[in-house]
Amino acid sequence: DCTSLVGDISYNSNNTDVTYAKPTGGYFTPAVNEPYATLNEDTLKFYYNRNKEENGGMDVVPFTISDSYENYQYIPRVNSAWDKQRENITTVVFYGSFARCNSITSTAGWFCSFSKLTAIDGLENFNTSNVTDMKYMFFGCSSLEELDLTSFNTENVTDMSYMFCGDVINSVYRYRSGFTKLELSSFNTKNVKSMKAMFSFCSKLENLDVSSFNTSNVTDMSYMFSNCSSLEGLDLRRCRIDALLGPGMNIHRSPLNGRNFEYFSEDPFLTGKLVAAQLKGMHKYDVTGVIKHFAGNTQEFKRHTVNNVVSERALREIYLKGFEIAVREGNARAVMTTYGPVNGIWTASSYDLLTTLLRNEWGFDGIAMTDWWAMGNDEAGAPGSYQNVAAQVRAQNDLNMVNTSAGDNTNNDNLAEALADGRLERSELGRSAGNILRFLMKSPSFQHMLGNESDLDKELAEAVSAEDMALQEMIDVVADKDITELDVKDIKVGKKSTTVFCMTTPRRCTMDLELVLRADNQPDVAQLPLSVFQDKMLLKTVTLTGMDKEWQTVKISVYPAFIGNFYLKLYFANGGLEIKSARLIKTKDMEEEYQRGLTELK
Repeated sequence: DCTSLVGDISYNSNNTDVTYAKPTGGYFTPAVNEPYATLNEDTLKFYYNRNKEENGGMDVVPFTISDSYENYQYIPRVNSAWDKQRENITTVVFYGSFARCNSITSTAGWFCSFSKLTAIDGLENFNTSNVTDMKYMFFGCSSLEELDLTSFNTENVTDMSYMFCGDVINSVYRYRSGFTKLELSSFNTKNVKSMKAMFSFCSKLENLDVSSFNTSNVTDMSYMFSNCSSLEGLDLRRCRIDALLGPGMNIHRSPLNGRNFEYFSEDPFLTGKLVAAQLKGMHKYDVTGVIKHFAGNTQEFKRHTVNNVVSERALREIYLKGFEIAVREGNARAVMTTYGPVNGIWTASSYDLLTTLLRNEWGFDGIAMTDWWAMGNDEAGAPGSYQNVAAQVRAQNDLNMVNTSAGDNTNNDNLAEALADGRLERSELGRSAGNILRFLMKSPSFQHMLGNESDLDKELAEAVSAEDMALQEMIDVVADKDITELDVKDIKVGKKSTTVFCMTTPRRCTMDLELVLRADNQPDVAQLPLSVFQDKMLLKTVTLTGMDKEWQTVKISVYPAFIGNFYLKLYFANGGLEIKSARLIKTKDMEEEYQRGLTELK
């Protein structure tokens, strides 16, 4: 509305750096209102006009939207130094006047890679009624944890791809994914065509309400969530774990099932889709999940023996549907059976489930394994037995878990007996062996065994912590005597050193770890701690001082070894200790007590 101007003004519409000459007689206000912004160190503020009084006395400049899609830099540009400045911004503010701005049609990449941004104030003043493009809008906001977008009008938006996607910092392990809570319950997505990678790499999300989403016009939902599982797969690959014992996907049948919380379990279709997405994410790095428990694991009480009676229709439409989707769409590579029977046949030995349905009908070509010490039976109604592994092999359950020593047949299975009397054929054992070998030959472990290290493996090795590296260098020890000596030459006693022993106990028992140690030429005031862990649990921290120059004997009780394998970790925080001997002393043999307990379970 300016009617007169005294003085000179220089304005180059092709330059994002705008220079205004202060006119004589007052402050110049452009005739046409447009979006303005001010960038003051770590705070970015948006306005709608140049009125100093309305804008808190701040000088502002127009901003333009970059039309360059190179490197995802579709961001508001306040000046030529914008790219460098945006990484230092911690706060964004939308002033009340900005609510009158309805000319913005694209917010693509507005806050792209604002890695230090922690707060956006005044989002209710952001008029998005004409916005059609929101792709990359909050891409790479690694420090922004909560975002409430209920005020956003998204009725005309057609593209939300990569909208909240985390940004990989390097090609391997670190990633930018700050969001823990996104409030999107008012989003109208009826015109959205692409949601590609919308929440990709958002692995920290705890709360996400997308109940208002209308996906009828969406043509691309690829990678919408799956890279969250890619990060899980990458972490597995980093730790050299080829198969995760999950996801669990049993449908709720009883609210008393104590493991309902850990399953994808509310709805068969949703369960299958979520598990398929998780598997695809892990498969990106050649690792996989073992989907479980196949099938009908619906309660924990007496789960080794309880008979789940289910009609075939209910079984297929409710309790098996998620598994079917995981196999057909997620290309599941490994399945774990349940403990108990379904309709009288223990699932670990069910030919109908493991061969007829899983392999022949669904096309599964991976391995099937039992849950830990599962029973099998030969026909419906027959009693189950932990030793009846022959029935499991006939059903094409490939891997019987867990055996302390398969070569010594520590579980006393009936394979040799069944081979001798004709109940089991050698070809059936060969079939399962082939399934296992094909699985192994596709795994990263097989390549490691051959000495092949990919570029990914080399880069991941640099991201491995000292603790994880120590686990990869575990020293195998078989504790098959009353006293088992640990070679003290293997124990690293330097500052922040870790030594891990992988213990195998053929018989269930309790033990004490006995250490004879002393200070090694240390000042009297020196504190010399040694922490001993069993698996992830701290057993005890022993602290000597520099005055302990004579040999000290320390005994630490180890938790009962029921599984047959565990690891002992010794961590020296400061070093300065000398170890004369280390040994495991069996204090109680519990094998007979354990076997009696298994018998009572039947």
